[in-house]
Amino acid sequence: MQQEKKYYFDKVASVCHLSKCDGYAAYATLISDGKKKILVGYVFDNKYFIEEKSEKIYDVKDFYLIDNVEDFED
Repeated sequence: MQQEKKYYFDKVASVCHLSKCDGYAAYATLISDGKKKILVGYVFDNKYFIEEKSEKIYDVKDFYLIDNVEDFED
């Protein structure tokens, strides 16, 4: 998990020019055209969400709800 987190941090840093940021794995709910879509990825600095599958970077303001993955682990 740590190696994966570093990969996504490097991806976000390369696009957003961040020198240091804090991140966590998350589920994000996006509502578009009246349809709800759940994405899995990472949140960085509570500003950016990068989707794991597409590696697309979103502003967290684009999402209806973001839940930390650890909240769902037993």
